[in-house]
Amino acid sequence: MVARHEETATARRSGESVETKLCRIVEKARKEPGFKFTSLYHLMNEELLRECFKRLRKDAAAGIDKMTKEMYAENLEANLWKLIDRLHRMAYKPQPVRRKYIPKPGSTKQRPLGIPCFVDKLVQAGLVRIIESIYVGLRDVVYVRIYRENTPPTPTLPHAGGGKSSTSRSVKR
Repeated sequence: MVARHEETATARRSGESVETKLCRIVEKARKEPGFKFTSLYHLMNEELLRECFKRLRKDAAAGIDKMTKEMYAENLEANLWKLIDRLHRMAYKPQPVRRKYIPKPGSTKQRPLGIPCFVDKLVQAGLVRIIESIYVGLRDVVYVRIYRENTPPTPTLPHAGGGKSSTSRSVKR
């Protein structure tokens, strides 16, 4: 576990926060939409998980382990390091979700609701932050491609093929 501390310290000395790294991923995704991100696991570190911990709701329902945010916070530092160690050793295994049935609005039927344990919520939040950074970068690129492919040229929009503005063509009225 000491090696993990040294690794994180090195990452901090580089001067880049997780937020900066995520911004770089956004830019990479925008500039190279076809790029395959294959090594993002190193971003699941103490800084990211601590930020995710702060963002999680304190009044959220507990999973099968009955752990709440308040209980996890009592020993936050140690809990985060244990989690990071399990993640980086590939020893982390999500726990089964607690099943709760809630009434469907406007009906007498009930629908199932899955409530993950607190640690799983934390890991999921971290993964969401990482994956979102890729899709935020791709969102505009993909939207423009889909929109341009399905829309005929107009006087105000650039044409899909060749990138020339259709205003350079004659427009019949």
